[in-house]
Amino acid sequence: MAVAQDDIELLWKESLASYEQDAKHSLSPEVLRSLGRLQSTDDLLALLEAQDQKFQGWRNRHEKLWSALNKFVAPLSTLLRIAKGPAESADFGVVTTGVIGALYHLVKSCESVSDAYDWIEQVFKELQDFSERLEIYAQTVLDSILRKKIAAILSFMLRVIGRAECLVRERRFREYLRVTFLGKDAETKKLVDDLNRLFGSEQRFLLAVTYASTQKTEEATKKIGEQVATTGEDIRQALGALQVSESRAAFVADEGQLKHVLASTTAFEVVEEIYARNRRALLKGTGGWLNKEPLFNAWVQNEAPILWIFGGPGVGKSFLTTWIIQLLTEEMQNVHEQVAYFFAKENSENLRDANIILKTLALQLANGDQSFREHALKVVQQRSMVLTAEDTWENLFLGYYGNLKKPDRTVKIILDGLDEASHETRRTILGLMKRWVQSTSNKSTIQFAVLGRPSLRDDAEFTRLEKTRFIEVSRDKNHQDIDRYVKSRLEEMDVLHVIRRGPGGVHKANRLGAMIAKKVLEGADGVFLWAKLLIDGIVRRELRDIEAILAKPPSTLDEMIWSVFDRLAKDDELNHDLLRRMLLLMTYARRPLLFGELDLFLSLPSRKPNFLLWNHTRGKLSSVFDLKYPEGYNPDEDEQSDADVPEMSDEETAYDESISFDFTDEGDMGDFEDLTSFAESIQSQEEGESGATEDGTYEGDFLSSGQLKTTVAFCHTRIRDYLTREGSVETRKKPELSIIPSLADSNLDITLLCLQVFRLELWRQDDKKFLLDYPLGDMVYHLGHLDRDSLSQKAKDEVTEGLRWLLSTKEGAESVYFSPRHVDDFRGTWVFLFDLWVKTSQHFKVIQAWFSDPGIMESPRWTEEEKTWIKDASTSMETLLRQLMLVASREWLLKPEWDTGQWADKGEFACTFLEGWLSMIEEHPTDIEIPGESSLSKISPERLEQLASWAGFEKNTYWYASLGWICMGGNHHEAAERYFLTSVDMDPNAWVAMEGLGRITAAREDWIKAIEWLETSISVMPFGVWYFAGSLYPFIVEWYIKLEDYEKAYEAAEAGYKANDWQILAQQRMIELYHHRSEFNKVVQLVQELHDRENGDPILGANWLVRLLVWGGFDELGKKVGPACRAQGYPTFILDDLELAVKHVELDDSYYLLEIPRMAAEFKYTYYGLEDDAARLYELFLSRLATQSSSQQQEWAEQRKVVTQRLAQLYFDAAVATWKQDPGGHNMAANKLKLMAVEVSTSFADDYDGFDLYRQDYAAMLWGRWLRDYAQVDKPQWRKVFQPRILEELNSFDDDDPTNDSFGLKSLIITLFHAGDRRNAAGLLAILLKTTEEKPEEEIDGDGTDKKDEDQQTTEQALLAGAHGSGSVETTMSVKLTIPNTAGLVICDTCERETAEVKEMWFCEICLDVNFCEECLPKLRAATAGPFPELQTHVCNPGHDLYCAWPIPEEARYLAAESFENGVTVRKAWLENLRQEWWA
Repeated sequence: MAVAQDDIELLWKESLASYEQDAKHSLSPEVLRSLGRLQSTDDLLALLEAQDQKFQGWRNRHEKLWSALNKFVAPLSTLLRIAKGPAESADFGVVTTGVIGALYHLVKSCESVSDAYDWIEQVFKELQDFSERLEIYAQTVLDSILRKKIAAILSFMLRVIGRAECLVRERRFREYLRVTFLGKDAETKKLVDDLNRLFGSEQRFLLAVTYASTQKTEEATKKIGEQVATTGEDIRQALGALQVSESRAAFVADEGQLKHVLASTTAFEVVEEIYARNRRALLKGTGGWLNKEPLFNAWVQNEAPILWIFGGPGVGKSFLTTWIIQLLTEEMQNVHEQVAYFFAKENSENLRDANIILKTLALQLANGDQSFREHALKVVQQRSMVLTAEDTWENLFLGYYGNLKKPDRTVKIILDGLDEASHETRRTILGLMKRWVQSTSNKSTIQFAVLGRPSLRDDAEFTRLEKTRFIEVSRDKNHQDIDRYVKSRLEEMDVLHVIRRGPGGVHKANRLGAMIAKKVLEGADGVFLWAKLLIDGIVRRELRDIEAILAKPPSTLDEMIWSVFDRLAKDDELNHDLLRRMLLLMTYARRPLLFGELDLFLSLPSRKPNFLLWNHTRGKLSSVFDLKYPEGYNPDEDEQSDADVPEMSDEETAYDESISFDFTDEGDMGDFEDLTSFAESIQSQEEGESGATEDGTYEGDFLSSGQLKTTVAFCHTRIRDYLTREGSVETRKKPELSIIPSLADSNLDITLLCLQVFRLELWRQDDKKFLLDYPLGDMVYHLGHLDRDSLSQKAKDEVTEGLRWLLSTKEGAESVYFSPRHVDDFRGTWVFLFDLWVKTSQHFKVIQAWFSDPGIMESPRWTEEEKTWIKDASTSMETLLRQLMLVASREWLLKPEWDTGQWADKGEFACTFLEGWLSMIEEHPTDIEIPGESSLSKISPERLEQLASWAGFEKNTYWYASLGWICMGGNHHEAAERYFLTSVDMDPNAWVAMEGLGRITAAREDWIKAIEWLETSISVMPFGVWYFAGSLYPFIVEWYIKLEDYEKAYEAAEAGYKANDWQILAQQRMIELYHHRSEFNKVVQLVQELHDRENGDPILGANWLVRLLVWGGFDELGKKVGPACRAQGYPTFILDDLELAVKHVELDDSYYLLEIPRMAAEFKYTYYGLEDDAARLYELFLSRLATQSSSQQQEWAEQRKVVTQRLAQLYFDAAVATWKQDPGGHNMAANKLKLMAVEVSTSFADDYDGFDLYRQDYAAMLWGRWLRDYAQVDKPQWRKVFQPRILEELNSFDDDDPTNDSFGLKSLIITLFHAGDRRNAAGLLAILLKTTEEKPEEEIDGDGTDKKDEDQQTTEQALLAGAHGSGSVETTMSVKLTIPNTAGLVICDTCERETAEVKEMWFCEICLDVNFCEECLPKLRAATAGPFPELQTHVCNPGHDLYCAWPIPEEARYLAAESFENGVTVRKAWLENLRQEWWA
């Protein structure tokens, strides 16, 4: 009782505050006491009459309202009668009085407000379910859970009544007249959702009747009662587990939404990767010392809100974090106890931002706790609720764990490396922690473990006590952890493996290893990083070198890092200058570099290859650098492929490598004074130097793609900090080393390297273009941060010369312009160049600022011409941009001949770039975006000609053809035609211009002339570019089809495919013509041929068919391939390729990411009848769509609606099939259908007693049908599913909008069929079909064609103009409907015949708008399973109910209709009877 009391008080306070905010008046204790005698509707009426004479006789005037109010209040009166004891009175007695008092105010507010009483009568009816639930609860002995539920329902009622009073007072209630209020109103829908969440918390969905039975049994016999309780608990636990399982499966679409909002960066994946990597490296026993720490145990036992663990750099805090996470995860008792964690990293902005940290934690919790997941799904629907870290904390974390409705939901949050986050992030996170700790007791639902450097204590504004409760990672505590680490690493030592091969070698190696371990441990002094760096330095060394290193080990971590670099500085095998430059790049580059970028930078300026750099980075430099390999790449495979493995002697193979090392020896060297003397006693070959590396001769590129794309990073952020500090004279603390790069040199060196990379003209090699990414994106940043005053004249000259070459020469401008990468035939990275160098002038202004430095001109190296250019470029944007604009102009306008593949690029990018640059020169803004038709259409034809004329090129035939194409791309057809004709006049072989003329002519629908132009173009096309014909013939095919000349279309399709079978359009047209001729065998043969041809570039897909499926618009293509597959025995290879196509685009953020799974699902369903596969792919579509932006989701709204409807049907059919096999068994499909149908939180448990609100869509109708026909629930339950929809559809009949009559009629027909009201559905269907029963003569043209479209358009225009009035009721007995003559057009979905062409038309009661004629229906009925080959497509389930709607049954003709003269008139009595039936 005490456990729930706080929750009940909180519920009451929250609901009271909400009520008073809405109602604008108080329900204070004084007011409640004055209303305390109100215990029934009679008391309520008496008070109203006593206080206001207006209410005399009120009951008689509002009998229906009185009846509804009386039914609603009766259970409240019952509760008040039993709320005599102090417990019940405290729990719900006061709340009940408050609800009745709120009713008093609501009724008073309706006086003198038109229609208000009618509306609150409706509200009371909708609240009846909640009131009746109270009555059921009141019939049993009340325990704490039921008291809480009663209080929750009463609090809900109070808030709804307050909301209703607010709407009445503000006169906003009328939008809910004659429709359901709960659910349609967003506020009340949220209240129901919150109520259901409370009911569903802790998986305690207990039906009140079960409670009553169990409680009575307990009163009769305690023993039986205990058994019942135990059994009930087992069932509840099973149902709870089932709920979690099913919810995860069913919320597959919501998963994408969560990731879209909470994992918009890579932080979630990176954190998981760090944890996984640490866990793999974690040695058994590591971290065990924490178990002996009282503070740690107190925190684990939920007795301390915060656990601070401080340690210096490199002491192994991240491994401790990993150990804690693993420990807590393994010991979790249930889903109520969750663990979330984050690894902050200084070198990644995504890993040091407060909001990203909290979102990542929230996503981890959502993946582990179904209840939190549902909470998070609600929150992320409004992006404003997670905009800032404070928003995310309050709404996601406090909104769940701070909710007293969930007292035993706990989470332990582990934050590693918080000191590496930004100051703002540290302040924010620690501030949130402080406020949370100070607002709760020690028994906290949210606990924190913070691991970081001691400096973090200065950021924490906690009390002195809170700050002093910490654990320090000292050498005494982590000694054993380091010991395990050291001994595991010693097993990698080359020298120990060599020693083991000799006689008695195992024992000797073990003793030697123990001695080395002892030395390392002594020097580590509790610092993991120290031990790691030291072992990295000796693991491949000779014994004598190891002894020298261990003789004088560094004393601190700084000493250790210095010693690592000191050792590297003394390593004669390393190129020290190369290493210094490598460290400079890694320390001061703006992002981690790929190894390919690093290798390239280090090869400059000589371009000599660094053959050993890869091996050194993985070997000698592994103590400094970590390598992150691209997915799927194994570096060992590269090495193994080139390795020359020598044969081993018998002696070398005499020992077993599988025998583990044993370093348990105390490390006592016995009689030996040092390691060397000990080693001399070992009879083995000390010459571990065997196998001198043989210089290899490499031709061309010697690095694999995997090596080039490997990311290089420091193995610890401390190393970067060290290098930054030691690179500056002002902050340096250690002796200077030649390999430590200077901070002062960093921006200069990187700027010069970027300029040198541009000079390499790597843009000419597609596989090397990625090496231009850093210079293109970041060079100007380094240039802008140069301290020009500190630079030597030589340095200034080098930078100036590089910039001058880049922007004043043709070669330099080409290096910038052509740097974007070509991904494949359909994608590229031009947007990268556009955003940085075209859309903004920022880069160019930085360069101009450099040129404007007076010291630049003082150099004697410049010629007068160069000086003039530099001076002009410093102030003139035209001078600065001239070469770039010339490159773009040449790319667009200068084609050498007609016999060149350059005509594939018509110059859209070049033209758009020119517009951007010319706008910079003219200093006026432009709104152009990345090149495309929309951008070109914003540029006038006159401006386009100005851009083309800017360079002053000769206006020859190629110039006019190029300008014509750009004008056509911008839909400036008149100008384009003029330029094309000029080009043809200048050269009769101008095939490109002729193609353009054909396209323009086709836009005017002059198909014959368009074909002539393209055929002429092909006839003069040079042989060297004949493959272009494969792009032209498909248009000829299309235009011949327009002329209905299919023979010539067929010939053109064959010619196009023969000219270029790689061309997707040619493939499509060939398939279309085969389909049209019903040559299904040729369709399958061609598709099989594409399937068998592998792609050379895997980016385009595994084979030519996958490429066609992905890029070829398979939505229409599938309609041609599908029937052929049905006719040719359902080949399976196309199904396999569809799956490959889906996977091919799964990481591609594009249109195809969504379209491919949708099309694949449609194809598998429609032509193969694979319903399970289709459902899976539809779910994938919805999941991917949920991850897209709001604008993209809006663009796909219609497709989402169609997919959702189809998915709902598939779930329904699957649920029915499962039910037929096992009526009482688990039904996953039914649960998925329910999730689609409900508006609020729900459960799948059979004894769920929450309050479902339903959507008004197709899924909800199918769920209602399921409840009625299969779940066989009581009539009031399944009727609630249909009620909101039917009431709104009925309103469309007699509202003031005649344009919605037809839609409302069709919609109501569907709903009534699903609701089981065949009679009224048939009456409405008769009205619809009557419009097509007899077509008036004037609707048929002289040629026999139907004028329905024109007439319908005319009718709609007249309606909009008010010619037909407002659709008002003509008489008090009838309602006039405006139904177009085409509204009842029904077509058989198989043979596509209309009603007038068939004897019968059958209407599917379950599918949406699916019909069968009398000839096609038997084919459907005959199919029992599979893809139904008798039908052209799979469109319906044979088990569905169908209704014969045509010819119109006489008994239905005038059931709803009164007259069909001058339109349709519906009987008012019929309409009102139906409305009252569904309001009942």
